Amino acid sequence: MKKTITKKYFVTLVFTLLALLNLLSSWGSLGYRLAMVAVNLIGGFGMEYLVNQKAPMEKYNFWKGCIGLILLGINVIWILLAFFAK
Repeated sequence: MKKTITKKYFVTLVFTLLALLNLLSSWGSLGYRLAMVAVNLIGGFGMEYLVNQKAPMEKYNFWKGCIGLILLGINVIWILLAFFAK
């Protein structure tokens, strides 16, 4: 069974969609929020590409979870920086 792009990059898609939803919020400037979308897209895609290419199948979900935790940490720090910058 061939994997579609949504199955290969689901962690990146989730965090990028959340960042796009964040564009409607009031925290930080628009440029700051757009940079958050770019970080999620580029960073997440790069990490998931490496996992999809190099990770053994028995550790595949573990590495996907690690990507999710890294992106979550980046997003929380990013939001806190914007919150305390005011």
